[in-house]
Amino acid sequence: MGSGAALAFKCKYPEMFDKYAELCKEEKLKLGNLWLYDVPNGNKKVLNVAIKEHWKHHVTYDTINEILLNFVFMHQVLGIKSVAFPILGQGNLNKQKVLNLMFQHLEKCKIPIEIYDFA
Repeated sequence: MGSGAALAFKCKYPEMFDKYAELCKEEKLKLGNLWLYDVPNGNKKVLNVAIKEHWKHHVTYDTINEILLNFVFMHQVLGIKSVAFPILGQGNLNKQKVLNLMFQHLEKCKIPIEIYDFA
């Protein structure tokens, strides 16, 4: 959670970041996995994804693909009725290629979806 939307959420919900870091350290949140954080005193949730194995690594298209497949498969189980995504992997991937992947997968979900560009 070092830049863009991830950094903004880390600052807004420090307790979420602490739990995220703990899950990663304990290897309970692995590359491509999803974790839903319940925001205290609210009806919002924050969807966290493990996008890199280590903060020094680069994001790959394969990982973006896996995250999106997991989301399409799990969104109903997790009770997600709408979602807003940043454009995933903006650090080193081609934005249009990532958007194409996102549209390809997310159009399968029958829920409202918004995609934001934090670059």
